[in-house]
Amino acid sequence: GMLAALDQSPRHKDSIGVRRGAFFYERNSNSTGTVHNLFEYGIAGDKPVMGDWDGNRTDTAGVFRGPWFYLRNSNSGGATNYAFEYGLAGDTPLVGDWDGDGRDGVGVWRNGWFFLRNSLSPGAPNYTFAFGNPTDIPIAGDWNNDGRDSIGLYRAPFFILRNPLSTGAAEAVFEFGLAGDKPVVGDWNADGWDGVGVYRAPYFYLKDGHVSGAQDYFA
Repeated sequence: GMLAALDQSPRHKDSIGVRRGAFFYERNSNSTGTVHNLFEYGIAGDKPVMGDWDGNRTDTAGVFRGPWFYLRNSNSGGATNYAFEYGLAGDTPLVGDWDGDGRDGVGVWRNGWFFLRNSLSPGAPNYTFAFGNPTDIPIAGDWNNDGRDSIGLYRAPFFILRNPLSTGAAEAVFEFGLAGDKPVVGDWNADGWDGVGVYRAPYFYLKDGHVSGAQDYFA
């Protein structure tokens, strides 16, 4: 599996990581090289998530074992800080600061529908809307530097990005990557705008802008 940091703090640079089995492998720069942090959290088969759960401007690890989220405030093995039920088994998990309060919430994607929640607790979604097709891969990021995360889709080779958390048209559509790639999101250059990328094992191809063209970083 793979993951990318989703630290939405302004002027904060995101970097890459992967999950293999029950282990997180994290690197502090977007380049090839050794792993900076390696730890075990969750079990094999969990879906990895990364987010700033406590508002300290650092993204830390979590897993989705549908319908349960298990989140930890540090990038290390150990006890779970947040455990709650949200969504259904088989959903795709999402993470983002939907309301701009400086703390990430969670969400799930199911058959073309987004169900997003601001707090790390069970309960009703704060945002429910349809966007895209059931075969798309959902993503989340701050596309317009407003301090709030929005959503998007990867329909290889197209990224489809929308700013409002509602049904409607895309603000940006561009080609990047190949069929079979896994999408990643992050602010690679600390400009406050999230870029995108693809993971084509064992390489990451990362891009700052929301336009077609060559990658800005290769790792």
